[in-house]
This record gives sequence, C-alpha cells and structure tokens, in this order.
Amino acid sequence: MNEEKLIYFIKKELSESEMSRVEQWINSSEENEKYFQKIKLLWENAAYENQKIIINKRKAWAKIHSSISGKNVKKSWATGHPQYVFRRIAAAAILIISIGIIALVLRFQDRDEAINWVSEITTIEKKEIILPDDSHVWLDRNTTLTYPEKFTGETRSVILSGEAFFEVFKQKRKPFLISAKNSGIRVLGTSFNVKSEAFSSQVVVSVVSGKVALYDSTRVDNRIILEPGDQGIYDINNRTLGRKRNVERNFLAWKTGILVFVNSPIEMVCRDLSEHFDLPVELIPNPEIVEKRLTATFDNKELEDILKILELTLDIQYTSDQNKIVLFIE
Repeated sequence: MNEEKLIYFIKKELSESEMSRVEQWINSSEENEKYFQKIKLLWENAAYENQKIIINKRKAWAKIHSSISGKNVKKSWATGHPQYVFRRIAAAAILIISIGIIALVLRFQDRDEAINWVSEITTIEKKEIILPDDSHVWLDRNTTLTYPEKFTGETRSVILSGEAFFEVFKQKRKPFLISAKNSGIRVLGTSFNVKSEAFSSQVVVSVVSGKVALYDSTRVDNRIILEPGDQGIYDINNRTLGRKRNVERNFLAWKTGILVFVNSPIEMVCRDLSEHFDLPVELIPNPEIVEKRLTATFDNKELEDILKILELTLDIQYTSDQNKIVLFIE
C-alpha cells in the first residue's frame, strides 16, 4: 500500500469501496497497522507545519492583489478567480509537500534504522509509565499507548486509545503530538487528560496546566487552543470541535482515587460512581429520590463502603449484583 493512498484514506477522500479496501489492508496484520499509524503521525505533523506556511502565503497573496487592484479583497471568490486558483494550489501543495516529506522520512528510516514501537496496554489495572523524553503518563483501565523507544525527528509522537493523563516534559523545539482516533493533540509542555474510549464517538481533552492545541487530523486548520480549566471535545462523526469550561470535579478520580461531591444531585453521583467503578449505578426514580443531594469526599473508598454511607446519610436503600447497583426508596 503506497503512502499517497493511505493519506487520502486519512483525509477521507477515497470512494467507499477504496476506503473499505484500505481499512481491510490496515486490519489484516499488526505490521500494516503500525505502518499506517506511522504514516498518520508523519502526515499530521507535516500537514500541521505546512498549513502555517500556506496561511502565510494566502495573506501575502491577498496583500499583493489588494495593492494591484487598489481595492479591498472580497471574501467570496469565483472559481476562475486567481485567489480561488491559489487556494486550490495551496491545498495541493500541502498534500504534495507532506507526501514528499513522509516518503523521504520513510526511506531514511528504512536505510538507517527502523523505529521500534512500544505498546503499553492495561486491562483491569492502571499503570504509570515514563516516556523516553521523561514525560509521565498515567493509563486508565482498558487503555493502549503506543510510542517509539526513542523520540527522533522534530516531534515526540504517540498514539492513544482509551484514557490517560499526561505530564509532558517541556521541549520548546520538539512538540509533543498525540494521535487519538481522528483527532490530534499538540503541546510543548503541560498537563492534561485525554479520553478517547473505543465505544465513544468523542475525544475529550481536559487541560490542567499549560496550553493544548486540539485539531482534526484530517484537516489541521480546524483546531482550537485550550487553556487551564478548558475542556475540548472532538466529535468524530461530525468532525467538529467544541470548547467549554470543565465543571466536572471528578474527571481525574480514575487517577487520584478521590471522588468529591458538593451539593451534587443524586443522578450525578450515580453517573460518577458508574464511571469510576466501571459498574452501572442506577436509580428507581420517584419524586423523593431525585431531589436527594450529596456533599461528601471519598478518598480511595471501596464502592460497598460508599453505598453504605449513601444509605445512612441520604436515607436510601440499594441492591447489588454482578451486573449493576440500584438505588431506591421504599
């Protein structure tokens, strides 16, 4: 499978039958999957850098045209207009330059030394790992992080599936790049949480410190900058980006083991307990129970202990089995 077709696959610019064939090729072997991920990471980095070059060229062209015509440049362009042609050339330039860079890098790697990729996988246990650049990553359950044994080139690139908290070691000239589904996350040095679960159609980035760029890996000009307290959401189906203030107190409970509730509605308590313990906690709704609110902090408590506290403080009852917990009032 050549690099150009894989890039068109990443950009979703193939026919349905071609997309299916490429996807089958990727899934046919672990070697193909690793090769595809390498192409994807290289593409994201090359496209990201070349996008900034093209944007600058657009501004220069607009300024030149404005000087020649003596008029302001209109925003709507006809298909025959030089600016429209320039946009088409610019888009093609990003693809051609980036494919050229990727091909050159791959040939160089094949000629010099192959990159050895490491995959850290968690199932029921969480794990803390230290990357080759001394960045720290905490992996939640059912998470996979893939990274090279040594960061070479101009970026530090990793692949994430699941949920992880990153404390990235700052290197001004070597950005840290995370590939999560069809999104990209680019930082220099900061701490943040990334949630990219297999069953979810969203990638959620919650920033604790520093700045993070979240973008669509198929269109790197579609990006947002996140600051501390921000939560960025990438919708995979619609390829849209959104930003909001993070009001979730327990988004890091999986890492810290601490659950905090401040006058929290019982529905929110159930939701956070369900996520934290990976077991559905449900209500049998009635007007009395839905009005219940909880203020409490649970520091690495077992679920059974928390349920007993809820029983005593909120005057509710519960039943439990291997499949779910049900809260109710008789």
